[in-house]
Amino acid sequence: MFDAVDEQLAQQPTIETRNRKPMRPNPLAPWEFRAGEIRVYYDVEEKPGKLVVILAVGIKDRSRIMIGESPSDAADNDPRKIIAETIGYLQNNAPRMDYPAYRREGLPVTRP
Repeated sequence: MFDAVDEQLAQQPTIETRNRKPMRPNPLAPWEFRAGEIRVYYDVEEKPGKLVVILAVGIKDRSRIMIGESPSDAADNDPRKIIAETIGYLQNNAPRMDYPAYRREGLPVTRP
């Protein structure tokens, strides 16, 4: 999931595609990205540079989107638990993820 989000939102997060769409006005987010059953709701701050702000992540279950924490007894492969761990990782490491600046400096940026 992380690779799909990174690939789709890193370069042109405000260009509509089959899996990336602007949403009708709502209190959650102006954009939605779809990766299988995962839904990522985000906004883009334009200044000082484009910054994608993930506002919520949900799981599609038929005609519903479930957003929230997983139960404490959730299995390790529960998508909500995986998403919570991924968000925690991103929040904890955000200061070390200024890839556009690293690219401008000519530093190699690779994916795991």
